[in-house]
Amino acid sequence: DEFTRFGKMPEIKKAPRRLRDSIDEVVSVYRDFKDVSIRVSVPGDSPLVDMDGEQFKRVLINLFDNAIQAMNAGDKAIAMYEVSGRRNGGPAIEVRVEFNPAENRVLIDIADNGPGIRDEDKDKLFLPYFSTRDGGTGLGLAIASRIIAEHRGYLRVRDNEPQGSVFTIEMPIKEG
Repeated sequence: DEFTRFGKMPEIKKAPRRLRDSIDEVVSVYRDFKDVSIRVSVPGDSPLVDMDGEQFKRVLINLFDNAIQAMNAGDKAIAMYEVSGRRNGGPAIEVRVEFNPAENRVLIDIADNGPGIRDEDKDKLFLPYFSTRDGGTGLGLAIASRIIAEHRGYLRVRDNEPQGSVFTIEMPIKEG
């Protein structure tokens, strides 16, 4: 499926959407993952963002799946959806959103506290067919990067301190 999607990416259909709604829809999918704490921080006065909501959710799902697999926490049960800022010390994903209306940009960080990504792999992560997992197709991050590029944005990775990875999505808030 991923290979077919990469070759025949659907046309991006942007419409004004609340970013928080897309994030909440994806987080609700992961409520049943054992011992994973998910914290979301989105400013209350968030502007609408021109985006394809379905394609954007596909990007978030890929990033969440990768984080959970990296943290070896993909078992069924109950996840903690934290909005208060507490952490349980176990596997955690933190989503932080920052709007910059003056520059017409939104930054979305998806951070985990897994083992992190080796420096020599970071430059290859978004290339088609590169995978660090046995049985991985190497298309998930390539597709995610392409979707964000079609939103006139960027997908980047950096280290999370003290451990883990942070994937940052940067894209315009509105067209024009």
